[in-house]
Amino acid sequence: MKKSSPSEFDLQYKTFELFCQVRQWNVWRFAPNRKNPKQHIGYAFDEEGNELIFLISENGNYYKFVDVKRWEPYEYAFKEEECAE
Repeated sequence: MKKSSPSEFDLQYKTFELFCQVRQWNVWRFAPNRKNPKQHIGYAFDEEGNELIFLISENGNYYKFVDVKRWEPYEYAFKEEECAE
């Protein structure tokens, strides 16, 4: 029996899961964006229990939810100063 390849959704979910894991956040939910199914929305909780929401674009860019209809670019990779903390 031939094993199927992971879907784009599976790959994006695993990428988000690793993004959260390295920051010690807990993934709460991950789903396609209802307004644009090629994008995804990831929900997580930080170590203090604050909810974090991220929009993941078609090309893999991350945007953090700030306020109603306002998203700020968020670096996927740690910056040098974040690693030192």
